Amino acid sequence: ELDPTDGFPNTIRNIPNDADFIIHVGDILSAKESECHLSWYKQVAFMLTQSNSPVFITPGDNDWLDCEPYIGSKVAWSQWMETFENFEMNWSPHVFDIVHQPSMAA
Repeated sequence: ELDPTDGFPNTIRNIPNDADFIIHVGDILSAKESECHLSWYKQVAFMLTQSNSPVFITPGDNDWLDCEPYIGSKVAWSQWMETFENFEMNWSPHVFDIVHQPSMAA
C-alpha cells in the first residue's frame, strides 16, 4: 500500500487549477516494494483522478519491466494498460485534440 504521507496526494491537489493538462512520466511504483500488485496501479490511478486537469501518463520501466521477478513483465504491462490506457479520458471532453500512437505489444 502506498504511504499517504509521501506527499503525492498533496502534490496532485496543489496543481494550479488553470493547468491545461499534466504529464506524468512514469515510475509510479517501486517493483521491489509493491511486487507489482494491481492494487498499486489502482491506488495511483485514484490519486491521479483527484487532479482538476487532465492527466496523461506514460509507463516507466519500474511500472512493468522491473516486475519480471514478481509477476512477470507481460502481466505487469497488461495491468498498467488495464489501469492507464486512455487514462486522460477521465476528464473528457478536452479543449484540444488527442491523437494516440497505435498500441504496441510488450
